[in-house]
Amino acid sequence: MYHLMLPNTKWEYQVKIVGICGTGGIGKTTVAKAVFNKIFDQFESRCFLNVKEVSDRQGIIYLQQQLLNNLLMEDDLKICHVDYGINMIKERLCHKKVLVVLDDVDSLKELENLVGASDWYGLESKIIITTRNERLLVENKVDHAIYRVDLLNEDESFQLFSCHAFTKNNSEDNYLKISWRVIHYAQGLPLALEVLGTLLYKKNIEEWEINLDKLERIPNRKIQDVLRLSFDGLDDMDQKNIFLDIACFFNGWFEEYVMDLLESCGFYPRIEIPVLIERSLLTITDDRILSMHNVVQEMGRAIVHEESPDPGKRSRLWSFKDINKATEAIRGIMLNMPRGHLSEELLVNADVFAKMKKLRLLKLSGPVRLCGQLTYLSNELRYLVWNDYPLGFLPSNFHPQNLVQLQLPRSPIKQISTAISSSNKLKLLCLRDCPYLKETPDLSSLPCLKDLDVTECVNLVKDHLSSGVHSKLVCVQLNECIKLENFPRSIELKNLEYFSLSGCVKLENFPEIQGDMVRLKYLRLSNTGIYGLPSSIEHLNGIERLDLTRCQKLKNVPDNIFL
Repeated sequence: MYHLMLPNTKWEYQVKIVGICGTGGIGKTTVAKAVFNKIFDQFESRCFLNVKEVSDRQGIIYLQQQLLNNLLMEDDLKICHVDYGINMIKERLCHKKVLVVLDDVDSLKELENLVGASDWYGLESKIIITTRNERLLVENKVDHAIYRVDLLNEDESFQLFSCHAFTKNNSEDNYLKISWRVIHYAQGLPLALEVLGTLLYKKNIEEWEINLDKLERIPNRKIQDVLRLSFDGLDDMDQKNIFLDIACFFNGWFEEYVMDLLESCGFYPRIEIPVLIERSLLTITDDRILSMHNVVQEMGRAIVHEESPDPGKRSRLWSFKDINKATEAIRGIMLNMPRGHLSEELLVNADVFAKMKKLRLLKLSGPVRLCGQLTYLSNELRYLVWNDYPLGFLPSNFHPQNLVQLQLPRSPIKQISTAISSSNKLKLLCLRDCPYLKETPDLSSLPCLKDLDVTECVNLVKDHLSSGVHSKLVCVQLNECIKLENFPRSIELKNLEYFSLSGCVKLENFPEIQGDMVRLKYLRLSNTGIYGLPSSIEHLNGIERLDLTRCQKLKNVPDNIFL
């Protein structure tokens, strides 16, 4: 059997309430039962209640009756209303040393009417609460001990899976390789390991292969039903929509990156994402990456599938084969060409975009060939990423006022100034490797722009003067723009942190620095044609790395660069 971590059962005299939290199927009830069985004989009375199951069917009053009947060992107690039940719990149990497990609590009301305060129960009583919602424990002041159940490691996962999948006559050695497919899929979630182990029990290897191939297409219903309770418990549609966007599109993305996109869609992710974390539907890693368990992600995508049997009538698409079915129902499309198919060309009917009037998110990654003329893109777009965009222009009626990110790398685009002139919320503009782009767009109409990337635009000859005076720019990359000659004579970019002109071999003059640019940490001028640096370089007093390698024409470096 796999190793089971338990909360410390040698509690101090005054500690009475312990919370156990974690996602559905992670083993909260298993932990609570293990503790209950280990210490129950130390108490006068004990009770183990499945709160959600009873509350949903029969209500709070019945729960109060069941609690009192079990602890007082009386079968005929009757409670007429909730307040009467609260008073009876206080009066009859305040001098009694009891052990109570309230399993699967999902509302503050349940705790308020069953626990309330620690003085409801006698000294040395222990109340154990399991929940998917950590916030309930905090609001109920369960600050003595909150135990967060961790996912199993690989060894523990294999032990648990083996207990359910194998018999003595069914050797693990023959199934070792395929067993690791299950371990990888379950990612340490005990429920998934137990369900799949039972499903595969006494089946041969060929049957295992068939079942696991099916699982990759159709998630197991028993697992999904348990996890679905966490989603159903979310308080409002904004929380549910943010969860579905992350499950369908943003799992594994940087937190701040996603925050910007969700805010641009009218959500309040800085309030709602912590709720998803408290409900054990999402975590954020130490390096600020949004991380969702793959089985939870599957559950979210299954919810979107349930919106309609027709993929085009769902709110979100992530499968290449479905894009030509899209209708007005679509709010987000993010398609990444599967590995092994990167050389294939996706045929997309251009007219399909005219149907998607409310499209907020669009990402196409992979070779796309448009059938017909693209005359429309939704002005509701907040995020437009189209790798290898096949046209030299954007539709003339495309004026996305709420666009936050525009990325058209490796496209024949020639100019986009008209299309983005109204995009005063744009924060990221990427036109990498666009061979027909000759001039960067006018940035004066983009007051919120933080990141500009026109790397490897080999015919770019002019960087628009507006880029020299911009209050929000943080990162500017013009690497390998081998024809770039015209650059602002002076720059005043007070928030700039990263600036790279590496490989701009025709650039001979670096601009004068206006004002202090204390935030600039990294300046790359390697393999450029510059002859010297201006004395105003002293204004870059926060610089940490200055790269001047392979600057063969460089003759003059001011002394004050070292001060």
